[in-house]
Amino acid sequence: MKTYLYDLIAHSCIAFAGVTDFVANLLIFLTVKVFTFNKVTYAHLCMWLLKRVDGNRVKEEQSETEHLKVQLELALMQAAIRIKESAEADDSWTDDHSEALNMVGVRLIEECQWDSVSVHSYFKPLVESIEGLEYEE
Repeated sequence: MKTYLYDLIAHSCIAFAGVTDFVANLLIFLTVKVFTFNKVTYAHLCMWLLKRVDGNRVKEEQSETEHLKVQLELALMQAAIRIKESAEADDSWTDDHSEALNMVGVRLIEECQWDSVSVHSYFKPLVESIEGLEYEE
């Protein structure tokens, strides 16, 4: 009888903990969804108001933002070239060069929305232009 009662209590406690976790996760999920929906709705409302007040300025600022993204992308591509030139000047490719190139690649992916295939396609001829080096993905 003790064993049965013990097992019943143990299984009930485990089941209750599982249900509690499920309910908590569901509440968190719903809360995040509601707040995200509110934030997106608020952003759309703000853009609508800004366009009504001064649509030309909104277009100019959007164009400027796009221009800044392009400038960042070009700066990162130039940084990769400078890393290659640094390795050529030192006559050796070091771990520092690899880490720096990796950081450039991460920023291209995260901030410029490149995919990893594009990053590797850009880096491979760059690295392999140095005599004796092979690019490993």
